[in-house]
Amino acid sequence: MRHVLPAGRAVVSRGARAAAMGSSAGAGAGDPGGNPTVGRLREIFRGGGDAADGWEKSWETGVTPWDLGKPTPIIEHLVKSGTLPKGRALVPGCGMGYDVVALASPERFVVGLEISNIAAEKAKQVRCN
Repeated sequence: MRHVLPAGRAVVSRGARAAAMGSSAGAGAGDPGGNPTVGRLREIFRGGGDAADGWEKSWETGVTPWDLGKPTPIIEHLVKSGTLPKGRALVPGCGMGYDVVALASPERFVVGLEISNIAAEKAKQVRCN
């Protein structure tokens, strides 16, 4: 399923995001396990089903600690400083598409991949209003 966002040349597609969860599931130094939101996210993913179901449930329940409601600060900084190269960019797990839109420009074609249909629909609603 493809979703085109009208702001810039951004595209949100259903893609792979599940691998990211596997890399942060272990404990250790810097483990955010004490954060209640991260704990709720882990519960969602332990609930069974595949990883795509977990991402969908996290958006459905609003357990999205990565969603800042704006572009990631480092992306904002790089765009404002003009240090990003022209060409193409990929934003895997783009969520609401804030980074995709921030990166998109006449000189830069940006593709965002999102596994959650809920996130893609929310992104379209935000961009179309």
